[in-house]
Amino acid sequence: MGNIGSSIANSMAEKQKAVQVEMQEKMVQNQKKQGERMKRMQIATQVAIARERFWWMAGFHGFISTGLLAGLIKKKPIHPGVILPYTAYSLVVLYNWDFAYGDKLERIDKIYSQIQKEDHWYIPIDPDMVEEKKKE
Repeated sequence: MGNIGSSIANSMAEKQKAVQVEMQEKMVQNQKKQGERMKRMQIATQVAIARERFWWMAGFHGFISTGLLAGLIKKKPIHPGVILPYTAYSLVVLYNWDFAYGDKLERIDKIYSQIQKEDHWYIPIDPDMVEEKKKE
């Protein structure tokens, strides 16, 4: 009887251990999924902010451009001190347009993926990968 009781206890302990391992794996997978959802929400928020900022900046840029164009139509000379800030502001507006509506996010993601592959300074968060790096 003692053997049967201990074999049942061992079997139950093994099953319990297997269930715990499975639960831990599911928990890690759920945490990864939640992290990915949070990342996507943050990106969507940043894009929304960039789009709102772009419309404000583009409106101001249009206002300034209209004023400069009206001056040119009236044959008034443009002061040289206006050209450099206008050009710089135009570049800022274009940068924000690229982020809000262009493919800048895709280029950033591509660079991010390349950085993750660089072993000389990037340390992955995944514990299994850290252990593999230590063994090498």
